[in-house]
Amino acid sequence: MSLNAILRNVLLCSAALAVGMAGCGGDDETGTSSGSSGATCEPDAACKSYVGTASECLALTDNTGSASAGLRMSQLVITRPPVLATGAVAGIVGGAVKLGIDECHLKGTGTFSWLLQFENGTLKTGGAKPVSDPRGGYCFVNEMVGGQTVAPILVDAPVGADGSFSASMGADVVVPIYLDAMATQVVLLPLNQARLFGGTLSTDQNCIGNFNGTGLDPTNLCLPDEEAGIYSFNNAAELEGFITLEQADTVIVDTLAQSLCVLLSGDATQYGVDAPDGKTKVCARDANSAIVYQGDWCAATNAAADAACKDAVKLGASFAASAVKISGDCN
Repeated sequence: MSLNAILRNVLLCSAALAVGMAGCGGDDETGTSSGSSGATCEPDAACKSYVGTASECLALTDNTGSASAGLRMSQLVITRPPVLATGAVAGIVGGAVKLGIDECHLKGTGTFSWLLQFENGTLKTGGAKPVSDPRGGYCFVNEMVGGQTVAPILVDAPVGADGSFSASMGADVVVPIYLDAMATQVVLLPLNQARLFGGTLSTDQNCIGNFNGTGLDPTNLCLPDEEAGIYSFNNAAELEGFITLEQADTVIVDTLAQSLCVLLSGDATQYGVDAPDGKTKVCARDANSAIVYQGDWCAATNAAADAACKDAVKLGASFAASAVKISGDCN
């Protein structure tokens, strides 16, 4: 499974953002950011006018009192494995999840959307394609993509009186990661035994976490400094799952000319070999065709790897989410 033509523009965009250069697709930065007073990064009149609410997480609709509360992940921070938590992959994923709203100091592309819809003790969750205006809302992808079925799932997820929630998403979830505005570049990431936990939904049902207006620096154009642990949002939920090395070896990262399996190993020289096309590296295999690199997880037991089973890698992330309109499954 290929990242297709991918990541070239997104990677360059992410690198630019990381060093505080002009935001991709937004206004050039010349010392002030759109909607900024220069003294604070809290949402000002321009930001509030765009989002249409004074919500602490820049919600694009109001779920207060609604029986069905829809949200979109507004920030996703990879926490494990360490090789994915920093560098190109972290920048690509983070930049694709974050919306591009100059008025609110958000400089992402918004092409990767993961939706969450809470209703009557259940959670419907899945991916959405990019939209031209996020205020108009999203719909769940439910179709064949790259020969695989991509559809939302419905799981039990009661929300406590204090807003706490958790959810187990089952044995296998295919996460569609779109990387361009036209949804022509997509990565299908298989997550096994995925679950959400430690989550807190706000009282008004508009937020998981909040915008980090007080933690961002106006002299840095209110941009995050992720190397210093300063992000656009304060996350308030976590997710985890695992990917097998066999699955990871089918995901080719074109811009890095290697499979996700090689990337996970952290050592392309030791664990990578040339693929038949001669253009990329995939994971080396032994005489029995088993992948030489050994992961930190065991797929059969869904537990930490032991001497007998090291065929997977544990993935983890934390996230924030903000209310959006969700119109059901896409037609």
